[in-house]
This record gives sequence, structure tokens and C-alpha cells, in this order.
Amino acid sequence: MRWLALGLLWASAASGAEIVRWMVTDFPPAFIVSGEEAGRGYGDQQIRVLVSLLPEFEHHIQTVTLTRASFEAQHSDGVCVAQAVDSPDRRRSMIFSERSFAAASAQLVAAGANAGQYRRFQNDNGEIRLELLLADDSKRGAISAARYYAGSIQELAAISSAGNIERMMSEPQLFKLLQAGRVDYIFASPWELAFNERQYAMAFAALPVAGMPPIVSYHVACFDGQLGRKVMSRINRALSRDEAWRSFLEPIRQWWDEAAFTAMMANMSDAH
Repeated sequence: MRWLALGLLWASAASGAEIVRWMVTDFPPAFIVSGEEAGRGYGDQQIRVLVSLLPEFEHHIQTVTLTRASFEAQHSDGVCVAQAVDSPDRRRSMIFSERSFAAASAQLVAAGANAGQYRRFQNDNGEIRLELLLADDSKRGAISAARYYAGSIQELAAISSAGNIERMMSEPQLFKLLQAGRVDYIFASPWELAFNERQYAMAFAALPVAGMPPIVSYHVACFDGQLGRKVMSRINRALSRDEAWRSFLEPIRQWWDEAAFTAMMANMSDAH
């Protein structure tokens, strides 16, 4: 394989190979696009595993916004992403890998020192009731307008006029706002916390939200076109081998705590 001068990662040495474009976003610790750990996110490493498993294609990696990645994966043949949540809406234009890995779904994230302030919004199961939270003008939050959350948080993200919720276009912006005290809470996944606690030297607390599935499954996904179906067929064949599947999952261990990694393995599905 050779390094691509203009794009973006590497290419197969095969002459005339079809091009697969991998979309990468600023979404640590899955994808890390800047700083000393750039390119070392577990999603970054998973793409490298996939590239090694699919040598018959020419692979380009393109760093884009989350909005652009979602658009390209739903409109451009040959575009793939290494981490995507399946949904009926996305299935209209995307094809998903048969194997997936499970992780805790998004939760409300607040400064650890302030976690007790949210007890009044919890139901008997300890879950945040969003209708109570949104009715309280003393709390201001932020949510990603580009990310797919699933469940009740996704329903909230789809509302453009939630008065005390700022809508941001990138994941790092959410934690920056929270660290700076400009918002009281954000919505993020528990597996994002450890990286950002180191990044901002601040403890965060994650609180479950009513109406959310306990876990979500992440798949490799491509645009559902002629090339995308060909690529996905090869991905499914490659990842059906247990050795390749373990290699694909192993980078997660570096960034999740051992309990989260063990839980992910226990909840891992073999098919969507």
C-alpha cells in the first residue's frame, strides 16, 4: 500500500481499483483528528483494520463534519463509515454490516460535582424525565444537531425550538461548553467521558434518560449503491471470521474502561 499525497490515507497498489471513501469526523475517542493522539481513536484504528482486510479497493480517508459524513453516507456511492447506528430512516439509503458492537446509549452528562442537582428530574428508576428538565428554566443544556442519538434524546434533537437547549454541530463543542460553564448539561455517550475528563481535567457524571434504549449497536455502513453493496459484501465476509472480528474490536479496549469493554463484549450481536 502507498500513502496518498492528496487524500487522505492510503491506497491499494492494484491499478484501477475502485475507490472507497471513509468519512472520519472529530468525535473522540472514536475518531481523533488533532493533537498528540490524532489518528489513534478506536474508530481510526478500525478503519485501518478494514483497509487491511479489503486490499482489492483503493481506500481514501476524508476528515469531515458529522453533518457532511451523514450526508455523504446517504447520498454517495462508495462512501462508508466505520461507526453508525442503524435506523429505519437510514436504511432507506444505507446498508449496514451484519456484525455490530453494542455500547451504552447516550445519557445526560453534567459536571460530576453537580450530579445531585438532577435528582428532582428523575423517575423512580433513576432516569431523567426530559419533560421535567426542559420545563425548568434554571438549567440550560446543549445537544448535537448532527448526531443520531436514538430514543427520546433523538426526538429532542429533532426539535429545533427547544428553548433552553443549544444545538451544536460537533461533539467536542458540547464538552467545551460544559467545561466552560456555559451550559449545565449535554447529551453524550458514557464511553466519551474518560477521554474528555483527561482533556479538560474535569470529572463528569452520566445519568440515564427515560425513553432511551439501554444499549445501541454500532455497525460499519456504506451508501446503498452498486459499489457500496460490493464493499459491504466483502466487509461481511471478512468480519465473519472470528479472528478478524476480534482485531476489529480490540482497539476499543484502549479507550473504554475494562467494565465497559466487557459489557460491550457481553452484549455484542452477530447480526443487525
